[in-house]
Amino acid sequence: MEKEQYRSVIRFWFLKGKSRSEIKERLDAVYGDSSPSMATVKNWLNEFQHGRTSVFDEPRPGAPKTATTEDNVTKIHDLVLAGKVMGNVFWDSQGVIYIDYLEKGKTVTGLYYAELLGRFATELQKIRPHLA
Repeated sequence: MEKEQYRSVIRFWFLKGKSRSEIKERLDAVYGDSSPSMATVKNWLNEFQHGRTSVFDEPRPGAPKTATTEDNVTKIHDLVLAGKVMGNVFWDSQGVIYIDYLEKGKTVTGLYYAELLGRFATELQKIRPHLA
């Protein structure tokens, strides 16, 4: 059962002048384990006593939970690609030894990788001379 339906039943019995405990007993008799808690009954009775008539949730401030549109998907895709960087990380059990970021638009070729290994070997000699 939808929460608005429970709230409607609570509002009905509130308008009939029933007490919180009477309303809870009636809900339990009809809905059993799926009936709302006493705290929920108390909360909604308080709302109705203060003049609320709607059983639907009020709109909440802030961003919507989901906003999946084709336009948003395209914007996010472009943002991700705009900041995309390729990196090569050389590490061992003690941590990172060398990081190299590929220039935007450059392709990893055999020559590039051979030069990268040369830069890595130089850095390895400095940081972990016993491994070089």
